[in-house]
Amino acid sequence: DIKGDQVSFNSLLNSNKEIILSFWTTWCPECQKEMPILNEFAKKYKDRIEIVGVNLKESKEQVRSFIESKGIEYKIGACENASVATCKHKRP
Repeated sequence: DIKGDQVSFNSLLNSNKEIILSFWTTWCPECQKEMPILNEFAKKYKDRIEIVGVNLKESKEQVRSFIESKGIEYKIGACENASVATCKHKRP
């Protein structure tokens, strides 16, 4: 994850928790709206769910700065070369 901890999909599957994957970017307005909601959800249900935010195509430094400024506490991964999802919003 963005903090340097190793996170594997298998470890998430074996955690006996429900998993929510959220694909996002720093410039996506809908992504920014849902992040505080996911953050509160992750705190409230920490024993039952695992939320993992997967940033698409931005540098780890940019992602780390953004996450710290927003106070996001759930796991965040960065995929600088990702092509697994597209956002319906166009980059400004």
